[in-house]
Amino acid sequence: MVLPQAISTAPGPIVVEGAFRPLTVSMSMTTFLVEHPQARFLIDPAMCADVHAQVVPLLPRAIRRVVAPNKPVLGLGEALSGAGRAVTDVDFILPTHLHWDHIAGLLELPAHVPVHATVEEHTAAMQSPVTELLLRRQPFDPYVLDGPPVLTFTSSFDLFGDGAVVLVDLAGHTPGSVGILLALDDGTRVLLAGDAVWHSRQITLIREKAPFPVISLITVAMRPSGQSIDCTPCPPTYGSSQRTTVPLSALTANANGENHQNGISSAGTGWRITAGAGIADHPHLGERVAGDRLLASPRGRV
Repeated sequence: MVLPQAISTAPGPIVVEGAFRPLTVSMSMTTFLVEHPQARFLIDPAMCADVHAQVVPLLPRAIRRVVAPNKPVLGLGEALSGAGRAVTDVDFILPTHLHWDHIAGLLELPAHVPVHATVEEHTAAMQSPVTELLLRRQPFDPYVLDGPPVLTFTSSFDLFGDGAVVLVDLAGHTPGSVGILLALDDGTRVLLAGDAVWHSRQITLIREKAPFPVISLITVAMRPSGQSIDCTPCPPTYGSSQRTTVPLSALTANANGENHQNGISSAGTGWRITAGAGIADHPHLGERVAGDRLLASPRGRV
């Protein structure tokens, strides 16, 4: 089930380099609840209820206004309750990557719920006081992308061994970013791309996110104690996202798909791609995905 929790807005030319339409882009900070015969888990538990008090003040002051979600924010517990579930019903967490705006909901989960990620991703995240704070209570359960190429992606990991949930390499935005391929019970196939791209126009135009000169200068911010930290939400090296937009574009190139504002429906292949954090501001994808139960099934193998 798709659980939108908050909305953030950004200038279009920043989200898609050199693209001045639309002038502004709305993006959803979204949690995905997936139910598989073997487990119930969350992909990207984005927000805790009091994120503006607990997490945003820990970010570098110069970027807080840029990256903070608009108010109000629906907390993870309340979002799950609306779906008929509780935080105690969650077996594990499967983030696309470990930036704060994809795991702040961990603060509302029981401490025993493990987080699945690659060693590279977890090691990098533990270098930031913000993400270290969010991750410190949760057990870490690593996986390795040691499976064969899948579609346009160079390596993979079949989470349950049945083709229902397959992780693919989308490193670039962070050292261990992954895309998550879901084969749903109704035959629908979904790719959750995390922040490999923020908008579908990056895929169709094969454009990177625009460089952030100011944020780049404060990528290494200084804590009051003088300790240097890395809290930037942007790719560490300009050019890294090109590595991910190309395979995503190739996935849809022969699909004769229908482009939406923040998502792509690839009718020819059956794939629906969510770009960026979620489904805000693209009504066509929202009509078909928002509120749907994400029932991952071996019957719909990736």
